[in-house]
Amino acid sequence: MIYLAYFTIKTPMLDLLRKHASSWVIKVTLGAIILTFVLFFGYAGLQNFGLSEDKPAAMVNNIPIPESLYRFYTERNLESLKQSFSNQAVPDFAKKFAESNALRQLMFRTLALQEADRLGVFIPDAELADYIVNTQKTQQGSFDPIFYRHQYLPFFSQRYGFQYETVVRDDLRLALTQKLFEHAKLSLYSSEAYNSFQNEQWTFEMVELSVPTLLEKKLVTNESEVEAIAKLFLTQDKKQKWEDLIRHYQLTIKKIGPVSLTERHQIPTTFSFEDQQRLFALRKEKPLLEKPIVKEKTFCVARLVHREMKVPTKNIKSPATPDVDFFEQWISQKLATAEVRSFVDTK
Repeated sequence: MIYLAYFTIKTPMLDLLRKHASSWVIKVTLGAIILTFVLFFGYAGLQNFGLSEDKPAAMVNNIPIPESLYRFYTERNLESLKQSFSNQAVPDFAKKFAESNALRQLMFRTLALQEADRLGVFIPDAELADYIVNTQKTQQGSFDPIFYRHQYLPFFSQRYGFQYETVVRDDLRLALTQKLFEHAKLSLYSSEAYNSFQNEQWTFEMVELSVPTLLEKKLVTNESEVEAIAKLFLTQDKKQKWEDLIRHYQLTIKKIGPVSLTERHQIPTTFSFEDQQRLFALRKEKPLLEKPIVKEKTFCVARLVHREMKVPTKNIKSPATPDVDFFEQWISQKLATAEVRSFVDTK
């Protein structure tokens, strides 16, 4: 289970702001405040309005957990508990449960994000923007970019004490990290799982076909030709055929690897998480991508050169626990051995 913030699920403040913003008096007042902050502090200052230096609620392996995020998780847990008590006053023991559970959720989240960093999981700005726009369209029926940028974001920062988009991006990164392991059937600690995750290595060859470059060299006349050339690469699984095409179109080939799953940062950073999944799914029987990866007027093609298991330097053996989610088991084990310091009283 991934402990996400899910800020885009329910946003009552958005409705509140929209309701009051319908008055022209409120609009003029908000506009004057926004203009003042932009003139004197710039947009960055406006977005950070209401934010102060956030004290840590806890430390996990020397990584601070912001107190503002801890308060948010505690409030969210309390709201959930109120439903169990028919919206009556929540007793003290339940409040303590909400606090301690919030702290554990955030510790788990912190370590999961650390592994997302180590695995190179990232969310491009365009993907984040699409998610926010589509989510708010679903909830509100439409998306107002002016309202969102100049009213919603500053209000959110002031209300909760942290940046909305930063935490939503982290939520998406955690979801993608968990997705990477969704088909894992082995126990985290079995020898086979250890060998597969740490020691299986891939070597790729990649070619990038830049539309502007090929047009400038007059090797093609339009973008459709470049796409056709890229698809032609993916019909040829022999190295000699690739070299012939590379020579004819004055391209270069880039070798990547050997890399393991934990060394995915060597893959070009323009590749999305899904693109990387497609690469690591290649095998001897199917060494070519099904279709080119397209990024900013560039078609990228790749072929698998080698996929092999190196001899492990250490063999880990432990009881299998196949009924436990692989990713949750992994992060929970890391949390059990993590250095934890709490600065809040949850007892």
